[in-house]
Amino acid sequence: MSKSRSPVALSLLLLSLCSACQKEKAPAPEPVVLPAQPTGPQAPVEPQPTPAQPTGPQAPVDPEPTPAQPQSREDALACEALLDLRTLMDGQSSVFGEKDRYTADPAELPALPACADGTHTAAPDAAWMSGCHFRYRVTDASATPDGTFTLQAVGAGTAEGREYTVTSGHLDSQRVWPAALAPEVCGARLAPSVCEAAVNLRGLFTAEKAYFGEKDRYSEDLSQVGFLPEPCLDGTRFEGGLPPAAGCHFAYSVEVQGTAPEQTFTAVARGEGTELRFSSSATWTPAEPSCGR
Repeated sequence: MSKSRSPVALSLLLLSLCSACQKEKAPAPEPVVLPAQPTGPQAPVEPQPTPAQPTGPQAPVDPEPTPAQPQSREDALACEALLDLRTLMDGQSSVFGEKDRYTADPAELPALPACADGTHTAAPDAAWMSGCHFRYRVTDASATPDGTFTLQAVGAGTAEGREYTVTSGHLDSQRVWPAALAPEVCGARLAPSVCEAAVNLRGLFTAEKAYFGEKDRYSEDLSQVGFLPEPCLDGTRFEGGLPPAAGCHFAYSVEVQGTAPEQTFTAVARGEGTELRFSSSATWTPAEPSCGR
């Protein structure tokens, strides 16, 4: 009968067997191959070129041109008088268009802007119109269709001693503009010339509609429909057209389509490399300029 082994002996036997398993050789790791290092002298690496910096004096960069602006208090006052006189001249043109006459009645002319604080120059009597630093009156207004009118501007306060007189009328030769009021001084304060075209096209549109109401037809003869665009402030007109088709910066015409009374028309302004059209259906081509009313 063989001897039975004790638990301790069995444990020692298992431990020896496991140790034998651990003694099996593990696979050798693959050698790491390093890139070969150059052993001889190396060519120098050329540095990247950098942009050459100017060393001499540089020509000054011209700034962006800016519109002319009043450079002094005197220029600002002159601009105020210029703009007010132009407003009153536009008002006289509107009266003439409706009544075939000019007016000396301030109630028929547009009101003039006040100062920034809301004050006006005092008016001596009802014949005068008050602006900010100037008061104005019409000293002569003829009732005949070929008449004239004269506007007088008199300064007060800081504009005391300044006085300007403008004469104008239905004919270019009747306009006398004071040389002291130069439109260029006011720069951007004057509306762009394309606004002149927009205003005149609306006037031509109205004239054609009124003519159609009387004659049941439109007309390409601008003198026939009573359209007379305003010249420049100094009385000159656009060189690309003949009166009455020429305004200050644009020449005007009308293109009539169809047979009366089934007609349409397009009023056209051309000048300064621009063409603006306004049709009898009140459609602008291209879009209506942003000039206000």
